[in-house]
Order: sequence, then structure tokens, then C-alpha cells
Amino acid sequence: MSSLKGRGKKHKNESAEEEKEQLPVEQASGESESQAAPVSLEFAEEKKELSAEEDLAGKLAQLNDQWLRLRAEYANFKRRTEEDKIRLSYEVKKSVLGDIIPVLDDFRRFFEYLAQAEKITDERFVQGIEIIRNTVLSTLKKHGVEIIDKAGVTFDPKLHEAVLPVPVKDKGDDQKVKQVLEVGYCLGEIVFRPAKVAVGVFKED
Repeated sequence: MSSLKGRGKKHKNESAEEEKEQLPVEQASGESESQAAPVSLEFAEEKKELSAEEDLAGKLAQLNDQWLRLRAEYANFKRRTEEDKIRLSYEVKKSVLGDIIPVLDDFRRFFEYLAQAEKITDERFVQGIEIIRNTVLSTLKKHGVEIIDKAGVTFDPKLHEAVLPVPVKDKGDDQKVKQVLEVGYCLGEIVFRPAKVAVGVFKED
């Protein structure tokens, strides 16, 4: 019996000593966790700051992309508006020119008739008609209309319509405009009506 009691006391003592030995380890472990806690919080704060910076950079990139898109759309809108203005201006001039050309043709026929007439009844009347014609022509020129009425120039299919071949003896007159039968008109670089002309044709004997 005494030996069993001795063993019980010894076992209790050993347990107490083990608890004493484990206590400092737990205290040390608690101290290390308390020291690690600020490090973990600091890392979390840095991570949060980096995440905020990345979000801000993403938003800035998105805003920059939207700005570039709006700028491109505005440039396209401005270009289309300018093209529409030019096209509208051209259509208006084209319509007006289409109405005036027949009047100019009548003027031309009138003066051709006078050139062949033996007698002019009233010179002041003729001068008045010429002033009116010149006023119309100068007004058209002011709005970018050019007249195609020159003889002696090289035939250009973009400006001329050959309606009559004229035999020529000089090779230098080959493919030259010998006579303008109907005046042509161009609006800027666009030929509204090509001039109808007689073209020299040279043939070697």
C-alpha cells in the first residue's frame, strides 16, 4: 500500500513539474503572436493600399479610353459636317448653274448672230446686252464656275466632247480644238458640262 501511495505522489509531482515546464512555452508563444500581429496588420494595410491604387489606375485608364473615343467621334462628326456643307453648296450651285446655262447659250447665239449681221440697228442696245452677259459670267466666276471656251488648246476628254473632226494639214494641229461649238462649264474640279468642240485630225498623205 505504501508503495502505491508513493507512486501516486510521484505521479502528481511529475504532472506538476510538466505543467510548470509547459507554462513558459505557452507564455513565449503568446508573446510571439502578439509581436506578429502588428506585422500582419501592416501587410494587410499595404495590400489594401495597393488594391486601391490598382483600382484608381484602372479607372483612369477607362476614363482615358472614353476620352479618346469621344475625341475620335467628334473629329469624325466635324469631318462629316464639313463634307455635308461642301456637298450642299455644290448641289445649290449646280442647280443654279443648270438654270443659268441656257440663258448664257442664248447670249452666245445672239452675239454670233450680230457678228454675221450686215447692219446693227442699235449699238447701245447691244452694249446693254453685253453688260448683262458679263455680269452673269462674273457672278458665276465668283462662285467658282469656270468657262471652257478656248480654241487652239489640246483636246482633253475630261473637258471636251468631240462632235466634229476637222482635217488639218499641219501635224502640230492634230488633236487640237479648232472651234468651240458649245461652251462648257466646270464647277471647281468637277466638269458640269463639257465643251462641244471640233477637233483637228492630221492624216499623212
